[in-house]
Amino acid sequence: MRAAITFLLGAGFSAPFGVPTMRPFLHAFKNTARKKYPELYPTLERHFEQLGSDSDIEALLSSLGKAERLSEAIPADMKPSRELVEWEEGSKYLKAHLIAFIIEQCEMFNRDAVTRVLSPGVKMLAEHPRLEEVHIFTTNYDRIVEYTCEVAALEFSDGFDRPGKELVAPWTRQYDGKLRLYKLHGSVSYYIDQSHREKPTFLRLDRGYPLPGPDFRLSREGNDLEPLMVVPTLEKDALGEPYSHLNHVFTDTMARTELVVVVGNSLRDNHIVSAISYNAENVVVLLVDVDPVAPGQRITDIRNVKLSADASTFFERSVFRLMSCLEACAVSGGANELFEHLQQFAREEGSRLSRGTSLTNQQQEALETMISSEDVVKLFKALSALRGVNEDGVIQAVAEKANDKLPTDLRKAVAGWLGASTRPLAVSALGRIAKEDLASDVRLEAYLALSALGSDVAREVLELAKGKWPRDSFFQGE
Repeated sequence: MRAAITFLLGAGFSAPFGVPTMRPFLHAFKNTARKKYPELYPTLERHFEQLGSDSDIEALLSSLGKAERLSEAIPADMKPSRELVEWEEGSKYLKAHLIAFIIEQCEMFNRDAVTRVLSPGVKMLAEHPRLEEVHIFTTNYDRIVEYTCEVAALEFSDGFDRPGKELVAPWTRQYDGKLRLYKLHGSVSYYIDQSHREKPTFLRLDRGYPLPGPDFRLSREGNDLEPLMVVPTLEKDALGEPYSHLNHVFTDTMARTELVVVVGNSLRDNHIVSAISYNAENVVVLLVDVDPVAPGQRITDIRNVKLSADASTFFERSVFRLMSCLEACAVSGGANELFEHLQQFAREEGSRLSRGTSLTNQQQEALETMISSEDVVKLFKALSALRGVNEDGVIQAVAEKANDKLPTDLRKAVAGWLGASTRPLAVSALGRIAKEDLASDVRLEAYLALSALGSDVAREVLELAKGKWPRDSFFQGE
């Protein structure tokens, strides 16, 4: 294969490190708005009604952005109605609160987990002698990749001036060096200075700065700065800089790459899929996801290989074996040979992850029971045999037993078992139980486990659960 590798990251990449995926993000904001901005909640509900049940945080961001500009379509000699003005005002304030909420949530990622899990794998890629370029495209707003590079002392380019003593870096459009980061939907740290409307200035700050509402301003040298986050498939802003340039770079990179590793990205953006499909003859896609089948249905015309794994597991362990697989490919072997090697890699890696890596024979048998059995007595014994095991493959198998088809006592035991692990996958599973399980006793077990962990991510999950289940006994004594 060519001496380059391209990654495409999505919400599933950041989820194990505490950043909610798109739909949970949306419902968390809805709960926050209900409590903090009750006067705006009717407007928010109207947006929800228009968007439908399949909406997510970016769809709401787009809907609010369109609503706050509706009067622009009214002829100059006509006065907008009071209802329209109220709708625009409410949408304007909600959008400002939503952006602040996105920034807050994205800045709360689990830095310890990122350092432990991501840094070694990314450092290996950046320093691998067989790779000349590592391209990382992401549709996420958070700064997880940037932080990973920072703690690993890795240089990277992202279209702005290199990091230095200054907290502000201007947009240069330049991507060079070995490690390159492209944020297709913007970032919590990207801002725009529109003091010169004909030629606005794009800036990268040291972090995201959430503001209380649209009446507050972030200023630099006397000029107001606005957050630069859009939905490129929906917003007219995507036609201008920096997004038009980012989309051009993505298309150009697809023409020069053979392997695209898609990690936790739903591939719902048509322009992204189109750019990959246009080069279908020469590219192979490795889909890494807890459920890789869904994104795979969107690229049936492209050679793709599926690996069922979450992002933390893949970058902590599997990415090293992936590079060993790629080294076995001839330099000019082409897409067909690469496809065959990746299929073999996915088969072996999938089997390894499902088994765990350092289990005793007794633990291996217990894992097989967790995966295949619905017998409650056997599952309780398997949980006991797997106590203390901290393998992601085991955690995933145990977490899948926390479903409403199985008895409450077993689900409580699963939550308690997960609470003994600090791995991101276990914390994420506890979060799902805390927010989704219909039995209050099971949720209580998850609350207690998260409370004992005491991490920022665990506290955030508890806050989200409190918004959904405010009458649970655990929250009554606060």
